[in-house]
Amino acid sequence: MIKVNASGILTAIKVQVIADLRPNLLGAGAFGFLTSPAILLAIVYYFGRGKEGETLSMHFAAGIVAVISGLAVFQLMSEMYTERLGGTLLRVRTLPNGPMIWAIAKSISTLVIIFLSQIVFLIGLRLIYPETTLTSTRLSLLIGLLLLGIAAHAPLGFIVGVLARGTYSQLLAMVGVMLFLASSGGPAPLGIFPRWVQIIQLGFPSYWTSHLSRYIVFNGDLAQWELGGAYNSALALVILLAWTIGGYILATFVIKRNFRKETVGSLEGLQTKVRSQIGM
Repeated sequence: MIKVNASGILTAIKVQVIADLRPNLLGAGAFGFLTSPAILLAIVYYFGRGKEGETLSMHFAAGIVAVISGLAVFQLMSEMYTERLGGTLLRVRTLPNGPMIWAIAKSISTLVIIFLSQIVFLIGLRLIYPETTLTSTRLSLLIGLLLLGIAAHAPLGFIVGVLARGTYSQLLAMVGVMLFLASSGGPAPLGIFPRWVQIIQLGFPSYWTSHLSRYIVFNGDLAQWELGGAYNSALALVILLAWTIGGYILATFVIKRNFRKETVGSLEGLQTKVRSQIGM
């Protein structure tokens, strides 16, 4: 059995993180990286006209700051599909501690990418509403929440990425995640959605991330727009921590099972299927 020391593992993680960040933050990747915050800021600006509009706009913005955390699911599932199709996952499987190094590096690079998107959004929001101020304490809490929100969503990205192994299942998963985030209580109050949607969302991190974000931004005010008409910051924190810790335990098990399925035969089958689907 080949052993890799801690220094070797850390070096391998660092190399992969840099390799993952470069295409996302440089060149054409930078355009895509800035597009989502720009679109969301345009929506905030459009609906923020007038005093009442500004309040609604800030409520929307406070939720969206947190819902951007959910983009970690998109980031991870899309990269897993691309790397599975390109044979990267198969090569990773053959390396000493490869799956572990890959999963840790992906988590770090995704956290950096999504967090920077949130910071870009916050800077743009500050330019739109220069009179809006956050105390240093609340700003620190908000930044901590953003990091926790990404960490809580990342396991979902791994799990969905494992399940969506084909082109069609990947497309269906993307649509499903979009609908899931749209109904999470970030873009619009959760109370306007059917009861069954509310029940589902209460078990996932998206609603609770946006819930805590609004609690921090509004300093406990405007609770009438929350489900139940009140903030429950303690419960929100418990659920986010549970998803971060428990979610990664589950994701570790799922990732190990997934890498066992990465074989030369499965890769050739997937590539053949994709070529037939696009008419090649």
